[in-house]
Parts: sequence; structure tokens; C-alpha cells
Amino acid sequence: MLSSARLFSAPSRAFSTSAAPAADIGFIGLGQMGVRMALNLQKAGKSLIVYDLAKEPMDQLAAGGAQKATTVQQVAQEAKCVITMLPSNPHVLNVYTGENSLLSAATSDHVFIDASTIDPNVAKEVQKAISATGAKIVDAPVSGGINGAANATLVSPPL
Repeated sequence: MLSSARLFSAPSRAFSTSAAPAADIGFIGLGQMGVRMALNLQKAGKSLIVYDLAKEPMDQLAAGGAQKATTVQQVAQEAKCVITMLPSNPHVLNVYTGENSLLSAATSDHVFIDASTIDPNVAKEVQKAISATGAKIVDAPVSGGINGAANATLVSPPL
């Protein structure tokens, strides 16, 4: 005779609970350089989720199909690759390690690319914090200025 537990048990199946990212790339920091870099990513067909303190560049990118985030944390929740282009050390520290930061949403699936030109000690501090989550981070400051950003000709030193 078969046990009732065996009669009513279905074979177990594994389901993934991780959803596909809502955007190919997250972009934080839409100043003179960042907005031009993000526009070039859009032109290349990448879907974006963007964040900046200023509304205008977010609206400009949203007109091309980008999703506007309300926090930097949301950017990391919606995209597994996040680029930051921020003006200075305190901005980078706040975005990566402050309240509702990238760090608070980072997982081992994330790749962060910081294109900001900052103090090497700050870059190391951010790298240590992000790496502790299992995420990857690339320190990739760029040169070429606003024209390089607009023309997609920025250069980052070799790693």
C-alpha cells in the first residue's frame, strides 16, 4: 500500500526568485560629463535607469526612454551594472556608502564602474566597502572633457 504522503507529493522543482534587471545600465551623476555619457549609451541601444539631484538631465534622458530613479539605491535594485560620474570625493562616498546608498543594495551580481576623478584613498575605501558585498567595482576615471563625453571618445587609463 502507498503512503498518502507519497500520493500527494509532487516532484520538487527549483525556481529562481531573481528577476531580470529592469535596465541594462544604471547611471548616477548627470552633470556636464555624465549626461553626455548616458546619452551615448542610449544611442547605442542600452536601456537606462538614471539618478541625479537635478531634474532636467533626468527628464532629458527619460524623453529617450530612460527610467528615472528616486534614490541611488533604486538604481542598484533595477540594474546590475551601475556607472557613477560624480564631481568629488564626498559625493562618491555618499552615493556608495551613505544612507540608502549603492552599498545597501549591492549583491555579488553587481558591477559598479566609478568614472569620477577622485582621491585614490577614497577610491580604495569605496572599493573595500563594495567588495565586502561580493560585488565588483572598477575605478575608471576618464579624460577627454565635455567634448569627449559628447563625441563618445573619452579615455580611461589602463587598469
